[in-house]
Amino acid sequence: MENAAKEINWIPLNQFKPQAGQYLYLLGGTYSPDKGCPDWGSNRDEDTYYPGDCAGKLVISYSGGKVDEVPLIFGYTLWFAKHFSDGQAPFFGEDSNPRMTQLLQDTLFLKGGTTAQSPYMLCIKLSGDELKSVEVQPSPQKKGEPVYTHYAVSDTNQDEFFISHVIDPEHPLPERVTSALSEIAHALFTFDPQDYLLPPRFEFPIDYDGVKVRFTGNAYAEIATGVFYENMMAIYHKIGEDGKVHESSYMAPSWRYDGFGTWRPGANSYYTQMWTRNHHSITAISRLGFKEKADKAVEYSQNCMMYFKREKLTLGGKPIPGHWTAVCDDPMYYSKVLQYAGWYTKYTQEKFGDEFQNLGNFEVDGHGFAMLGIYNVWKSEGKSVDFVKQNLEEIIEPVKFIQWCLDNPELSFSEHGLLYGETEAGLADIAFGAGMKITMYGNIACCLGVRAYSDMVRCAGMNELADEWLDLSKKLEKSILDYFVKEGKWDLYNRGFYHDSSLPTYSDYAGYDALHDVPENWYNLSRDTYEEDFNDYIGDTFVGPRGIGYDHSIFTQTALLLDKVSDYTRLLENLCKICYSPRLPQPYIVPECASYSPNKKMFRRQGDLGNLAHQAEVMHTFMTVIGLCATKDGAFKWIPRLPKGWAFEAEELPLPDGSATINLKYQFPDGGRQKVCIQCEKEIELLFRAGPFEPESHVTCFVNGERHECETEICGEGVWGRIKLQLEPGKHYIVEAGNNI
Repeated sequence: MENAAKEINWIPLNQFKPQAGQYLYLLGGTYSPDKGCPDWGSNRDEDTYYPGDCAGKLVISYSGGKVDEVPLIFGYTLWFAKHFSDGQAPFFGEDSNPRMTQLLQDTLFLKGGTTAQSPYMLCIKLSGDELKSVEVQPSPQKKGEPVYTHYAVSDTNQDEFFISHVIDPEHPLPERVTSALSEIAHALFTFDPQDYLLPPRFEFPIDYDGVKVRFTGNAYAEIATGVFYENMMAIYHKIGEDGKVHESSYMAPSWRYDGFGTWRPGANSYYTQMWTRNHHSITAISRLGFKEKADKAVEYSQNCMMYFKREKLTLGGKPIPGHWTAVCDDPMYYSKVLQYAGWYTKYTQEKFGDEFQNLGNFEVDGHGFAMLGIYNVWKSEGKSVDFVKQNLEEIIEPVKFIQWCLDNPELSFSEHGLLYGETEAGLADIAFGAGMKITMYGNIACCLGVRAYSDMVRCAGMNELADEWLDLSKKLEKSILDYFVKEGKWDLYNRGFYHDSSLPTYSDYAGYDALHDVPENWYNLSRDTYEEDFNDYIGDTFVGPRGIGYDHSIFTQTALLLDKVSDYTRLLENLCKICYSPRLPQPYIVPECASYSPNKKMFRRQGDLGNLAHQAEVMHTFMTVIGLCATKDGAFKWIPRLPKGWAFEAEELPLPDGSATINLKYQFPDGGRQKVCIQCEKEIELLFRAGPFEPESHVTCFVNGERHECETEICGEGVWGRIKLQLEPGKHYIVEAGNNI
């Protein structure tokens, strides 16, 4: 192709001069932007590009008045350059499919396209008199424009490729092309509803003997079973023998952040790194009974956190306490590597001299979520006093660092009594030098992390230290409410990542009974901010694709905790749709991000398949759906929130303190009635919340056929019944609740 291109006398298209000939050759065939979507995906058709999409047309005019039009369609007369060069599956290379290879070779009329050798060439047979003009017209439905830069006119077509790939303007879009593009789209993407109507029943491996959670009731529930199990086990296998939690699964493929549907097998994008903010993964593994793995991960994480104290690093001449950075086990990755790749930082050599890199990259959100993760592992394993005493230095150090930041704003850049960190969650248009934001996402996590650690040392009898830390947490809480609340709502401009994360983060500390165990003002702020947050991007698509964890999952968790039943039903159904790709590798694994076409009702994977940040938040979402938790004082609560029409059962689900297992069976109310089954290995008191029932329902309850006391409350969209149960070891309990049963 390169030699053929050199032999042609190419003329810039913007310098076109009328001339006659039998064939028009054009150089280009790409698109600006040369990507499949904005970074991190999209739920909008105008900025997302799929094979088969029409993005404009070539208008060919002749001196005699005739006009030909050739559609510019991705996969036919347009193609991608950067991403196809990077990852060519399933068309070529590893993971290639012979059928897909042949389809693309037949359908892509751009010479060089199938081998990613741009600039590409297009050949059009001319059908009129002297050629008067050639115009590239972009589609008004798409952002960006097709790129054709040069042209040539010739009477010959001797290139072997163009013998079979010449555009005939009399038949500019053959049916075989549209049929082939449809087949290509079917291979790359997942379509709603047809691909979700009859998913296969997910079967647990024969040799698996751990907790089994099965969702039933409709097709989305069936998919959810596979999503829950496969991602749980993927997280399990990411934890190495040394306790390192690998961000990517080993040799995981990647669809890239702005790819168009092809993928790079074995990309292994972040396998060598452990990213700090993803301690939700350790929480989930611990809660589901994988104690040994969780313990190793905690030990590894705490050892990484102590790096700064161990190395006796200083800033401004002051010793730096131990803290977590963005990459848990590579604390200097940002300050000594990414800084030189353009990562924004206030820590310059001009300001801090030879100490300028010593803080690493303090990730304020990761620091807080690491503390909450360790706290939850401690809770799920019985609140061991010995653990606190044996790890006291590792427990003291992260709290000390938070106090150090607040006490030394000239070193930490703390403002308004809040923590500053150079984290992805604080990005604020750094391309224009705007720097980093102080965010809700990070500060709420640290506020509650300190409170959690206060509980840990109090449990070990260290009341004075616990009171000191509780006071620090309350000061952070006051600063959060003073700075992040505007006109009775959370200030979404400073939320960090994409949504209000206050209730999901609070559930890490207090459990899932949000109306009762979250402070009333926090609950009300999220309730009153909800619609604004929803309309900011998710809107009527009910798809948050820009990071399945940070976007879709965090918002879904908020909808769950606010009992927005209609909304969380659609959001959870769409979460299943995002995660389920029946024709792609590992069909139940969470993609890092996604694209969604509202017009085509079509989902596309983006990013690192099974990226831990997003797997962890999806698991956090499903754990919120299940709703089994323990309060700060050790009481057990079961606050399930199933989508409409779903049911679920859990076998050998560990209690929140790990002391025994419990079997649960629950279904969404049908006809104003609900039946629930419970069996626990040990004697416990359990507060169970039944519902939701229709507004103005009068909820009554029977336990094993006997009428039982039931308190009712209105929350979100419905009425719920709160039932206190005293469970005897091994005894089966059938709870029936409903409207005047």
